Amino acid sequence: CAEGVIMNPIQSWADFMMFTGASPRTVTSRTAMLRRLTREHGDPLTLTRSDLLSFLAPYSHASTRSTMLSYLRSFYGWAVSEGLLTEDPTARIPAVKVPAGIPRPAPADVITAMLASAAPRTRSMAMLMVYAGMRCFEVAAFRPGHLQQRTDGSWWVDIPVAKGGHHQAVPIPAREAEAILAGPSWAVTVQTVQKDVRDALRAVGSECTPHQLRHAYGTTMLRSTGNLAKVQKLMRHASPVTTTRYAK
Repeated sequence: CAEGVIMNPIQSWADFMMFTGASPRTVTSRTAMLRRLTREHGDPLTLTRSDLLSFLAPYSHASTRSTMLSYLRSFYGWAVSEGLLTEDPTARIPAVKVPAGIPRPAPADVITAMLASAAPRTRSMAMLMVYAGMRCFEVAAFRPGHLQQRTDGSWWVDIPVAKGGHHQAVPIPAREAEAILAGPSWAVTVQTVQKDVRDALRAVGSECTPHQLRHAYGTTMLRSTGNLAKVQKLMRHASPVTTTRYAK
C-alpha cells in the first residue's frame, strides 16, 4: 500500500481529499496544479523550497500565487503525515500578501444590452449571474429542476454544489425564473459558460468579465438592502470581510 502511494502520490492525495469530503471541483483544481508542477519540475516528492518558489514566481497575480501555495501546503502536509517526507518544503515559504480586491460591477447599460442581444442559452446563463449572483461553475452545473417555486409564490435557485462544497439556495425574481425555464437547457463545462458569456459581453463592446455580472449583483443587493449580513448570505461568502468590499 505504501509503495502504491509512492508510485502515484497525486492519485493517493486525490483519494484522501475525496475521503475527507473535499468537493470534486477542489480535488480537480488541486491535482491539476500538482500535475503541472510535476511536468515542469519533476517528482513533487523530491522538490525543494527553491524549486517550489521557481514554480510559483512566474504567476503575476498575488491571489493566484496565494491559492497555489495553499494547494502546495495541503499536498506536502498530507505527504508528511503519510510518512512520504520528513520535512515540508513549504514550511519556510512566507505567506503571499494579497491586496484587498475591490468589486468591479458590470455597468447596468452593458448588462441590459448584453441580455437583449445574447443567444437564448447564453442569456439564461447570464441571468443566473445577474439576478442570483451565481458563479460560472455553479451556472455550468445548473439544471431546470434547480429552479423551484415555493408555497409563498417566490422562486429560488437550488445550488447543489456551491463554493466550498455546500448545498445552498438563493432567491431569483419570478420573471427571470420563468424566462430561464422557457429557454434551452444545457450540460456544458465551466469554460463554455465563461466563453459564451464573455463573447456576449464583447459583442456589445464591453471588456467586462462574466464574474463582473456577479459583482453587479452584489453591489445592487447591498445598495437596495443596506444589510451586509443579508448580502453575505445571498452571495454565499464565507467571511463578512469579503462582503464588506462591496460597500466600496
